[in-house]
Amino acid sequence: MRNVFRSSLVSGSMVYIIANILSASIPFALLPILTRYLRPEEYGEVAMFQMLLAALVAVAGLSVAGAAGRKYYDKDNSLEELRQFIAACLQILSISTFVLLTLLLIFHESLSRWIGLDVQWLFWGIFVAISLIIIQLRLSQWQVRKKAGQFGAFQVFHGAFVIPPKNNRGFE
Repeated sequence: MRNVFRSSLVSGSMVYIIANILSASIPFALLPILTRYLRPEEYGEVAMFQMLLAALVAVAGLSVAGAAGRKYYDKDNSLEELRQFIAACLQILSISTFVLLTLLLIFHESLSRWIGLDVQWLFWGIFVAISLIIIQLRLSQWQVRKKAGQFGAFQVFHGAFVIPPKNNRGFE
């Protein structure tokens, strides 16, 4: 039984499970603090910003993190080929970012009214979404390379520092 817990599969799985639980529990732990500083309408803005992020990650990301993770397992795949593939993923991400920024520059007023967020939050949304996609790409590479410790530490660290801002001024 002791050998089962020492196996890399079980120990790696435990790291991923614990990291996911810790990362997901941080927003719940912060809830009492956020309720003190955010009004109900600001919660709505935070929810809309999170929905915007989810949409932007899906549209801009084009599943590059998943594709890079899958590419790792291709047979006859050298490290140099994987590097080139990841570079191509980042180029695709750059192009999709440019397209999104162009569309936002053209339609920013109508999108702002439709979504109910200030224009500046739409631009911040693109920046944050692109950052999240790059983070997903890094996490997927750690995961396929069985670097559970780095994956878990970064995921928990990331979860601890992604706090929604209050208006334009931060927490007051």
